[in-house]
Amino acid sequence: MEDAGSLAALILVVASFSSSRAASTRASRFFVRASLDSCAATAARYCLYASSWVMRSWAFSLTSLLMIIMMVVWMSISKDGTVNGFSRADFVTYYMVGMVVRQLTAVWASWEMDFSIREGILSPKLLRPLHPIHNDIAANWGEKAIRMVIVLPLVITVLWLTPGVQLDLSPLTLLLFILSIGGAWVIMFFMDYLTGLLAFWTTQVTAFITLVEALRILFAGILAPIQMFPLWLQNIIQFLPFRYVLSFSIEIVTGRVQGAQLLFGFAMQLFWAVFMVLAVRAVWARAMRSYSAVGA
Repeated sequence: MEDAGSLAALILVVASFSSSRAASTRASRFFVRASLDSCAATAARYCLYASSWVMRSWAFSLTSLLMIIMMVVWMSISKDGTVNGFSRADFVTYYMVGMVVRQLTAVWASWEMDFSIREGILSPKLLRPLHPIHNDIAANWGEKAIRMVIVLPLVITVLWLTPGVQLDLSPLTLLLFILSIGGAWVIMFFMDYLTGLLAFWTTQVTAFITLVEALRILFAGILAPIQMFPLWLQNIIQFLPFRYVLSFSIEIVTGRVQGAQLLFGFAMQLFWAVFMVLAVRAVWARAMRSYSAVGA
C-alpha cells in the first residue's frame, strides 16, 4: 500500500510538473507572440511616421527647389532688360529673400496632426495640461534654427556676389520685416493646423494639404512675383491670405510696398492671422466633441 501511495504521489508530481511546464510554455509563447505583435505594430507606426516626415520634407524641398528654378527662369527672361520693373538683380534679390522668408514660415503641423489622429497618438497628448498645439509650435521653431544655419550663409553669399542688389536694411524696415514674418508665420501655421484638423472627419487630408500648397505656390509669389500677374488678378490676390505669407515680407525689404499700401498690407495680414486662430479654436472645439463622443 505504501508503495502504491508513493507511486501515486510520484505520478501526481510528474503530472503537475508536466502541466506546469506546458502552462509555462504556453505563457512563454503568448508573451513572445504579444511582444512580436507589439514590435510589428510599433514598426508599422514608425514607418507611417517616417513616411509622414518624408512627405513633408519632400514638399518643403520641392518648394525650395522650385524657387531656385523660377529665379533662373526669370533671370533668363530679363537678361535683355527689365520685366514689369524687375531686373535680373531684382529677381535674385526677390527669390533669395524669399528663401529666408520660406524658411522662417515653413510649417508641417498638418502632417503631424493627421498622423496623430490616425495612429491614436493624440489621446495621450490630450491628458497633458498644455494644449497639444504648444508642442507643435515648439518643434516648428526648434527646427527653424537648424535650417537657418544652412540657408542664411548661402543666401548672404549669393546676394553679396550679385551686382545691383538693392535692399532696404534700415532699422525701421528691418523691424517691419520682422513683424511681417511673425504675421506670416501665424497665418501659415494656423492655416496648416486647420487643414490637419480635417483628419477628424476624413482620411484624405493629404489631398487637402496638396491643394493648399498648390494655392500658396501660385498666389504667394513663388512661381512669380505678384507684380508679374495681370492687374485684375493682383487686385484679387491682395485680399487672399497667400500674399501675406511670403510676398508681402519680400516687398517690404525691397521697397516695393510703402505708405498706404504698407498699412493696408499689415491690416490684411492681421485680419487673416486672427481669422486663422479663431477658425482653429472653433474647429478644435467641434473636433473634441466628436472625438469624445466615440470614446477616444
